[in-house]
Amino acid sequence: MKRPLGVIIFGILLIFGALFQMRGLSTDTYKFLFQPLPKKIILVRYYISLTMILLGIVSGIGIFFLRSFFRKTVLFIGFYILYNYLVEGPLFVFRKLPKYIRQIIPTTAEPRVSFILWTTIIVNFIIEFCFSICLIYYFTRPKVKRAFGERNPEPVSIRK
Repeated sequence: MKRPLGVIIFGILLIFGALFQMRGLSTDTYKFLFQPLPKKIILVRYYISLTMILLGIVSGIGIFFLRSFFRKTVLFIGFYILYNYLVEGPLFVFRKLPKYIRQIIPTTAEPRVSFILWTTIIVNFIIEFCFSICLIYYFTRPKVKRAFGERNPEPVSIRK
């Protein structure tokens, strides 16, 4: 079966998105954003993020070969992104951002830069949230599953 165009698009987006996220990954940022947690848990959280980014790169490449395992991994990544933005974001990260912004920018430039940073964060949140919804929707469609060699289960009818 021919590779669907959506698989190519999502594969490219996964690879470049993961590479883009990797550039901002640092233990110092995680220590700050998750600071009420013990250092060991913060480090584990950092390594989970690093693993998810690497999974994004590998899965982005894997779906080009239409392997079912990578389709399922992409679905896992989509659900993980939703979890991150719905649970972890509000509980830890977004509470710390105003303090983080005040630390990285001078006080005189704070209102303008703070507005730009918050706008960027909100736009990024919307893009990643919508991306994960689209990822989950697309890779659970029957036509896409068939492209990966998965059969759709036959409807079960109850007849006597």
